[in-house]
Amino acid sequence: MTIDVLRRKQLALLDPEYWDDRNDRYYMNLYKNYKKAEALYGFCASTVSETYHHWRVFTQSENGACIVFKKDRLEAHLGTLPGVRVSKIFYKTVPEMETAEVVTLAMLPFLKRKGFEAEAEYRIIAEGNDRKEQIYKIDIDLSFIQRITINPWLPKSISESIIETMKNINPHITFRIGTSTLIDNSRWKKAGDKVVNRRKPAALTTKSKKSG
Repeated sequence: MTIDVLRRKQLALLDPEYWDDRNDRYYMNLYKNYKKAEALYGFCASTVSETYHHWRVFTQSENGACIVFKKDRLEAHLGTLPGVRVSKIFYKTVPEMETAEVVTLAMLPFLKRKGFEAEAEYRIIAEGNDRKEQIYKIDIDLSFIQRITINPWLPKSISESIIETMKNINPHITFRIGTSTLIDNSRWKKAGDKVVNRRKPAALTTKSKKSG
């Protein structure tokens, strides 16, 4: 997907009918029917820095990458597009939803159960005119991207090759592209070494006078 974003300069919003969370799919469908839209699409992101949870849930094995966008610039662009909405996700318990008086129909695409709160999700939705289309594409400028981080489990030689491929797609790329150090960080290791070194007993030296 990341290489596709760089090559096409587009975000691909997907039909929620294929999402894992059936509760989420149901609410998206309720909203689509309320809006009388032919189709509804979503793009899910996160508002927090990379976590082990993100890599293991949203990617498989050694695949995947993390694109960090400049939120203000991306939102300003999306705000000019008809039928497109953006918002953070609001997390509710079942009892909260059953008694919620302030929840509106417009909020339905941005509600999830409390158990998903660790995702800190941010979502883009778009209404489409063709129910047969499974993808809704939004044109973007690559200047909206702040950096791209490659999966930390990808072997170094392959990671370096992918990074080179990404940079060759557009020679004018100025943002940073690198591999995640979440599970193997030299600064983190050195900090641990310092802790150990501080605990080592100081070397003992003695001087003796010559006799005679």
